[in-house]
Amino acid sequence: MNGQRIVLLLASGVWVLGLAGARVEAATAGAEPNRPARAPAAARLTREGLRQAVDKAKKNDRSDISKMVESLGDSQKWAVSDDLVSDFTSFLKHEDAQVQLLGAHGLLVLRKPESKNALVDYLVARDFGKLRERIQSGQLDRKQAQWQVYASLLAIRTLGKVGDKSVVPLLKSLRGQEALQVEWGGREAEEALAELGEVETLSDVSPQDDEHKRWAAADAIRKIRDPKKTPDLIATVRNKRVAREVRATSAEALSEIGAENASDVLFAVVDDPNEPNDLRKPIAVYIGKMKAPGVEQRLLTYAENRQSLVRAHAIVGLVFQRPEKYLDLWFTKIMDVNEPVAFRETLAGIEWYMPPDTLKDRKSDLYRCLDATYPDGRPADRLRVQMWELIHDLFRVEPHIVLSSASSDGAMRLKGLIRSILLRQRQPGGEAFEKIVNERFDSIVTIQVNQSQVGK
Repeated sequence: MNGQRIVLLLASGVWVLGLAGARVEAATAGAEPNRPARAPAAARLTREGLRQAVDKAKKNDRSDISKMVESLGDSQKWAVSDDLVSDFTSFLKHEDAQVQLLGAHGLLVLRKPESKNALVDYLVARDFGKLRERIQSGQLDRKQAQWQVYASLLAIRTLGKVGDKSVVPLLKSLRGQEALQVEWGGREAEEALAELGEVETLSDVSPQDDEHKRWAAADAIRKIRDPKKTPDLIATVRNKRVAREVRATSAEALSEIGAENASDVLFAVVDDPNEPNDLRKPIAVYIGKMKAPGVEQRLLTYAENRQSLVRAHAIVGLVFQRPEKYLDLWFTKIMDVNEPVAFRETLAGIEWYMPPDTLKDRKSDLYRCLDATYPDGRPADRLRVQMWELIHDLFRVEPHIVLSSASSDGAMRLKGLIRSILLRQRQPGGEAFEKIVNERFDSIVTIQVNQSQVGK
């Protein structure tokens, strides 16, 4: 949470709250010279310390409570004992929302089943649908509202960790709640349902539902790792009434679980031309993570079929099967001028499925791809820039690159990447910024002269 902003999105606008980035320093006594100091022992959070922080907050001195809120989840800073559950629970009823936030944070750290009822009561009492109205009428201060929202999100997370399925109806009611949409989260209800293994509840999302709802469910369901949920995940993959995104990440969860009995189900989707291509393609990758008999050969059949729409993804799936063999194939196909350019660009563009360390070990091969060409020998600009971006992401370097034109699609994409890099470095904007972009581009790029144009 260090340095993060809480942004609450309501129809009235965007609110920003900067949380204090405070540290809790502890001295190390008796450290011997010339020896590295031991990490300071975590400070024990006491009932008296909590009460003092709350009392100071009442007097508008929020320094102590801000430090606690900021660092309470850091076990190296605070040792939180179980006997503080009742204190944190009582804070949820306090009139000051920052004290409520401290209570919710403490209960998340402890994750005790006995806190469930208090957390449920807290969430039910918030009445998020009327939050904007209460602020506009002056009943609730904006900063207090922000703290309440954050406390509510922590309360939702805790309910997922506690493991009591009686809270499922409440969590379902909080899905998509506008008042809980924040910059750093807003999908806590879905995440909590995933913690509880609620595959059936999460998969109740149709292709017609809005994009946020589809992806909130999809991102949550992909994190399920309980082998007991394999039948539910298989049923979700098979169900054509479920949103494509959710079916795809259910397949991903199956591959991470290692559910070998699910490989035939996943292949059935990949084999079906009536299924959406943007479902078949990722599943071809996920299957590669499964070690079931016959998986490698079936993926190889797709990889060797130049007419297959899932060919590139099958090759990436094969990399998971046997990286020492099929990563060579990946590089070879990217550089093969006899392959369609669109296929080569697709292959380069789905590298993000692969573990970064797998690619980092092949640095020289990555640099070799900066020389990718068309059959006539011209630089394949878009493909080269794709590999330039990958090298930058992996090694944080900006390698030299040769392009065919300063105005090609690839060159324009590279300039966009340079802009993004410079913005992250907080370079000045305006005309000065564009000058810096062009200078950086010129220092990285060499334009290859087309010999057929020389002398004309």
